Amino acid sequence: PGQVFHPKLNVRVRKAKPEDVEFMKKLNSIKGRGKYEGVHAEASFVSPKKNRVHLLKRETKKVDGVTLHRVKPRPDPTRPEEETKWMEQSAIDAETMKPSYEWIEAGNGTLGRIYLEILKCDDLPNMDTSSLTDAYCCVIYEDAIVTTDVINDDLSPRWLPWSERAFVFRMNHPSSQILLGVFDYDVSRTPLDVKQHDTIGRVSVDVTNFKPGTVYTLSYNLYESVLDNDRQPSGKVTIRLRMEYDLQKVSLGALQPRPANYICLSSKKDFKVAYFVCNGEENINRFAMEDLTAYRTELESLIGLKWNIRTAVSVEK
Repeated sequence: PGQVFHPKLNVRVRKAKPEDVEFMKKLNSIKGRGKYEGVHAEASFVSPKKNRVHLLKRETKKVDGVTLHRVKPRPDPTRPEEETKWMEQSAIDAETMKPSYEWIEAGNGTLGRIYLEILKCDDLPNMDTSSLTDAYCCVIYEDAIVTTDVINDDLSPRWLPWSERAFVFRMNHPSSQILLGVFDYDVSRTPLDVKQHDTIGRVSVDVTNFKPGTVYTLSYNLYESVLDNDRQPSGKVTIRLRMEYDLQKVSLGALQPRPANYICLSSKKDFKVAYFVCNGEENINRFAMEDLTAYRTELESLIGLKWNIRTAVSVEK
């Protein structure tokens, strides 16, 4: 891969205030009470930023009969601007598959590293009325949360190698999943504006299916809900993934229970983004019959799997 950032942490310590004590009491009180509960706290998570685009700016133009598209979110900063400001769609697709320029490192694990690139989305629904979807991705892996650049007005956005799309996650447990959500970015006009980013879909990537040292290019359907027998996809997301780890260390780590991870966010708006990435649109307070049926089917399959394992063990003895 290209350049990898190694962030530095500067810490300032102060005596805990009463609100800090209350926060820790609340955090300790929810541990073990279920995945649908969380704590909102002031922190340093950086929300995605949308590039300002003039409403009258055109997105395409024709030169000598060839249709050119404006490159988003910006031209390649390492080349002359005119070279990558406008490009044919085939050229944009080819650039998308090239290696990323820079990588953002995140997480606190020591077992290995996961290299993840968000390449593109296809066939996203239009979530805006006056324009097209302003898409961005949010990814959560263990104790790390990251976001891509926002791609304005595009139902099939491409994240190019010079955009913010490439992340290195430090692995803490080998069975942790990569959780990815796609959103339509909405601007808060004032501090009191509580408008949320529109949810498009999400996917959970099981990394236990992949071998280290292998580059995988993967496409997944996006779904809003987790448990829904009649759910319809909301487009596709394509990622590129590679893992590096010591097999012996990972094998020993797999014997330990997967720890709980907590992520602090700076606003309720960002908290709801993270909540959707983790849980989808399911409402724990809504026990409709189709939800109960889906939960029952899942439990029955787990009971059957347990019985098969016991049978296999008995035969082996």
